[in-house]
Amino acid sequence: QHYPPKKLPGATGRAPDNPNESSPSAKHSQNRGYWPLGPTRLPAQEEISTLVLHELGDPLDALKLALEAQSVKVCSLRSFQEALPLLTGPNPPHLVFTQPKLLDGIWADVVNLAMKAPKPVNVIVVGRLANVGLYLQTITGGAFDFIVLPLTGYELTHIVRCAIENVLSRREAQALPV
Repeated sequence: QHYPPKKLPGATGRAPDNPNESSPSAKHSQNRGYWPLGPTRLPAQEEISTLVLHELGDPLDALKLALEAQSVKVCSLRSFQEALPLLTGPNPPHLVFTQPKLLDGIWADVVNLAMKAPKPVNVIVVGRLANVGLYLQTITGGAFDFIVLPLTGYELTHIVRCAIENVLSRREAQALPV
């Protein structure tokens, strides 16, 4: 479910020579250690948008900066109530990164709201610590993924690319005439 069925543009099909290396070469250093997302199948005029739900000073602040470095439009909100109009509006974000617990809700509230959005939205739950039980709950509860920060640039790029490819495919299928 998390991996696209086809080879992505620019993929070499092999792992980097140094398994500890987070970027393929020095030419990508201008991306702050993150691999560029590269070309995606975006409809004309569509920009990838992301919502980050988190508390002030949380590690998701660093995630927000990393996503912006990937040329992803990021909106940062602090509560479930603030996210309601964005997720129920005509153009919800493609991706939502959320903490397991918010001031006024939990990850499951975000997933349930995303499932009701007018267009498909992928929710990625971001934990502070690895937690297999929470991982299983989020995945079986409808979240696209469960991640633990910090991530290397390669890991973040991979997760974001998979989530974007999946949500674009679902939105494309939804737009097809029945």
